[in-house]
Amino acid sequence: MISALRGEIARLDPDLALFDIHSMSERIDLPWLPRTSMLLANAFGAIALFLATLGIYGVLAYLSPGHS
Repeated sequence: MISALRGEIARLDPDLALFDIHSMSERIDLPWLPRTSMLLANAFGAIALFLATLGIYGVLAYLSPGHS
C-alpha cells in the first residue's frame, strides 16, 4: 500500500519528499506520542498560569493606594 501511495503522490507532485509513512493505528501506538502531548500541554498550562499571575499582580500593583 505504501508503494502505491508513493507512486500516486509522485505522479501528482514529483518534488514532494515522503518519509516516515505510517498508518493511523501505527501512529496511535507510538510510545512517545502521549507523553510528548502531555508535556506540551503542561508547558502551555504553566506559561498561561504565569502570565495570568503576572497580569493580576500588575493590576493590583497599579490599583494600590501608594500609586500616584
